[in-house]
Amino acid sequence: IASLRREVGHLVGYNIDENYAIVDMEAFVKIVDCIGGVDYDVPIDMHEYIPDQDFLIDLNQGYQHLDGEKALQLVRFRSGYLNADLGRINTQQDFLLSVAKQMLRLKNIPNLPQLLNIVEEYVETNLSAANIAFLIEEFLKIDSEDIHFYTLPGEGQMVKGGAYYFILSDQWVPIVNQGFNPFNVELSAANMNYLVYQNGDVYTSAGAYYGTDSFLDYNAYIS
Repeated sequence: IASLRREVGHLVGYNIDENYAIVDMEAFVKIVDCIGGVDYDVPIDMHEYIPDQDFLIDLNQGYQHLDGEKALQLVRFRSGYLNADLGRINTQQDFLLSVAKQMLRLKNIPNLPQLLNIVEEYVETNLSAANIAFLIEEFLKIDSEDIHFYTLPGEGQMVKGGAYYFILSDQWVPIVNQGFNPFNVELSAANMNYLVYQNGDVYTSAGAYYGTDSFLDYNAYIS
């Protein structure tokens, strides 16, 4: 968690608060069931079997009611998207927005005690039950239009035979200032600490030359 906070801090340009939550997949299933399932328009046919996990995904395209297990199949499917993981991320974000809209339409959660029990059992967090209850109450005061999802903008590049996803600063910095900047002054790429790909080489977000010496040579490693 400390390393994760540090790396996210490098992305946004400031230190991240110490509160965290690690959500187990079983919690995801139970939370969806706790709110009565979710009505959702599945974007494509999703049929896949993951043998090493004995996990079957079997969803047809179209508008339908998803319980927790079906919702888990939806958010885990990736093989049928033309843009692979990015397609799955878009569907995950859209589904979570549908969950939020359903909860906000109710403006209350009849099963709140059960929901808190699920969080306590299946979510690893340093938030107290009182913290979580407060955050849920504050969440129910907002409108769905106040919820926004962002995907880190970047480009795929090959370095020494390895595939990397490099951030596009000209697109990322405005997102940080629009959605994540808690200060009254704008942040810049110089405040952040990540690597970018320019003119066939690697630089820091602040513009300093970094090079590729520290990158693993995949071609040599494989051979």
